Formats: sequence, C-alpha cells, structure tokens
Amino acid sequence: MKTKLSLIKEALPKVGKGDDIVRCMLCPNMCLHVCPVFDAERRLTVSPSVKSRLAYFSSGGEDVGDALWRCLPCNACKQACPTDISVNENLIDERNKICELDEEPESVKLAFITHESMIRDLEKKFREKFGEFEKRDGKLLYFPGCRTFEVAEVIRSTIKILDFLEIDFAFRNVLCCGSYLKELGYLRQFREHIRNLKDILGSYEGVVSNCPHCVKVFLKDYGIKAIHISQLIAGKIDRFKVTELSSDDPDKPDKADKLSSATYHDPCILSRDLGIVEEPRKILSELGIKLKEVGYNKKNTYCCGFGGIYPYIDTSMASKISEERRKQLIEASQTILTFCPICKKALDAKDITEVLAELV
Repeated sequence: MKTKLSLIKEALPKVGKGDDIVRCMLCPNMCLHVCPVFDAERRLTVSPSVKSRLAYFSSGGEDVGDALWRCLPCNACKQACPTDISVNENLIDERNKICELDEEPESVKLAFITHESMIRDLEKKFREKFGEFEKRDGKLLYFPGCRTFEVAEVIRSTIKILDFLEIDFAFRNVLCCGSYLKELGYLRQFREHIRNLKDILGSYEGVVSNCPHCVKVFLKDYGIKAIHISQLIAGKIDRFKVTELSSDDPDKPDKADKLSSATYHDPCILSRDLGIVEEPRKILSELGIKLKEVGYNKKNTYCCGFGGIYPYIDTSMASKISEERRKQLIEASQTILTFCPICKKALDAKDITEVLAELV
C-alpha cells in the first residue's frame, strides 16, 4: 500500500543531471530578494522559480502569457543561486518551443518587429553619421553594437580613443549581434544570423565592442575572439597619464578641470558574465578620479532595467528599475560613470570613453 508521502514523491518532477528548470522550480524563490523584475512588478508570476514552474508545466503560449519573457539578462539570480542557475538563460529553450508553435504572445511579436525596425533605421543612418570611417579596414573590427548607436557620442569617443592609441581598426556597417533573437526565443533566426555575420567577423583578428551583450554573445555563441573596450583601454592606460595630456589648448581640459570624483555603475553582464570589475576602477584610479562606491557594486550590482528584451516587453517597468538604480547611485555622487551604452542611456550617466576622449 502506497503512503501519502510515496504518492507525493511520485508526483514530483524527477531531477535529472543538468535539469536546471526543475531545480529552480523546486526552490522556494531563494533569489527573490535580488530579482529586479520582481522588485518592480511585485507579483509572484514573474518571480524566478514561478517562471520556471510555468515553463515546466505549460503546454503552450496560452498557458503562460508573456511571463517567461519578463526577465532581464542581469543574472542576479545566478549570482545568488548556490547551484549557479540563470533563470533567463534557462527560459530561452522554453520560449523557443512556444515560438516554434507560433504561440508567442503579441508583446513578443511586437518586440521583434520593433527591434527589426530599429536596425533597419540605423542601417540607413549609418553612412550619414559614420560613413567617413567605413573606408578603414584594419585587423581589429570595432563593433559598437546596435544599442550603442542610440548614444552616438560613445561611438565618436571610442573612435577618438582608438586613433589616439594608434589601433589599426576597421569599422563596418554591421550593427547587431543578434542577441535579442536568442532572448526572444527565435533560435532558428538567431543561428541564421550567426552564420551570416560570422563570415564578416571571421575575416578579422578580433572584435572590440562597447556593448557587454555583444562581447558575451561573440564569445559564447559565435566562438570568436572578442574584448570589451574597457579591457583594451585598461591595458594601455599609461598612455592616458593626465600630466602628459595636459595642454595649453583651451579645448582640452587640464588636470584641474577634469572630474575629481564620481560613482561607478557596474553593468550586469560586464561584471557578472565577463568578470570585468577591476579594469574600470583601474582606469578611474589612473585618471585621479576618486571613486565613491555604492552598496550594490561589482558582481553584486543592481540592474539598470534596460538590458535584453525586457524594455521592449514593458518599458514602464524597465523605467521603474532604472529609476531605483539611479536613486541608489546619486546618493553616492551626482556624477554617474559606466562602461555600457545601455546603462548610460538608462541611468543618464556618462560613459568612461567620453571622459577619456575629452583628455586626448
């Protein structure tokens, strides 16, 4: 005769090796306190372990609405998880199953259309704004990333820095790494995007980008050599010695005119996925900028709210997250610095490339 306990055990999902969805769904939401989406929306439907339960038990898009897409690529859950589980990355396959059934919610379809439209618009504007640089064809490809084109001053600052460092770089009218396709769950289209873009990227010795999302996807999904601009600059920071750059030129700020102090926002992917936390601090230290740290910093940072696909799904909630992060930062300093174009725009911050470009 079966006991109640044995019946319960039979009903529970079996945890197989590598079955992170099951591990997550059986967890009592131990990472809830670090999830920015839950913090903003305040409903359990979008909490980490509940999304995993929805993914496990759902039979199609009608069962889950857009809950599986209400997630940021911040990996705060993974940082807090004792078993190293990323809810966002776990959900990608489940989103793909729903998309392949053509049952994704309208908000997801609209997110895809919105991003595709943005890329087409950027491609048209590329030659108008940056056509002069397209003739360059060096060994290292400078790939800003599509979201960097929303803050074009970062691109111009980066080009100025690369020239100052005498980097032999190329600049092409290729804008998007395709990570949004992966996050939306359109994996077939994502693989096709990789095949098309890899032919171009593979002709260079490496890629440098302002966008942590791009660097991550190039390393993980494309399997090509890629670095973030902060890594390149940190390795050559001695070239930016302020005493050497001081000038009588009124258009160039002297040491006394530059930033004396600021706070720094660690971008989630840059710090957690790429492990880049000391390089930005080294750069600021070498420039003589006193860093005023906030409580949520380094790998324990707090998301800006605008990474990945979430802002396309719910802009108002993404804005709520960015407002919370900005509030945290301005308690330390009114001057916010970062090393990510998405974070710069979301937090009304200044990218460190802009600070450096003012000195050269």
